[in-house]
Amino acid sequence: MFSARSGFAGLRGGAERDLREYADVEALELFANDVDVVTYEFENVPAATAMVLAARRPVLPAQKILETTQDRLIEKDFISKLGIGTADYADVSSVGTLRAAIERIGLPAVVKTRRFGYDGKGQAIIREGDDLEQIWRTSAPSRQSSRLSCRSSARSR
Repeated sequence: MFSARSGFAGLRGGAERDLREYADVEALELFANDVDVVTYEFENVPAATAMVLAARRPVLPAQKILETTQDRLIEKDFISKLGIGTADYADVSSVGTLRAAIERIGLPAVVKTRRFGYDGKGQAIIREGDDLEQIWRTSAPSRQSSRLSCRSSARSR
């Protein structure tokens, strides 16, 4: 088992452990030499890590799937292109685009980080009367390139 975090639940029990940074190419190569196939349990494994490992062993799900699931907007676009219904959504990159998204989507709405949010982290529910500038200030500054997605919490298409 390879992990960059010591508190990872999968590291408990009898599994052999390799606690290294995901960017440590030498450690990844040594790890790949000891396994037949590589899997991962969550989408926050760097895509570059999957690429290094995929050059040596099968990686499942594949790196392209990892890249798609790491970005909520890319993931929603992918699902929509397959003809699968989703809640209405929009890419937002400023308070202005957030306002426009809410005008189109309606309220209540959920604004989410495009990357690295999980289990409610990196999300805010927007309801009638909420201060969009305040929501933007508290949501966007800590996020990569301040890009968020906004989706309806009430409707699906």
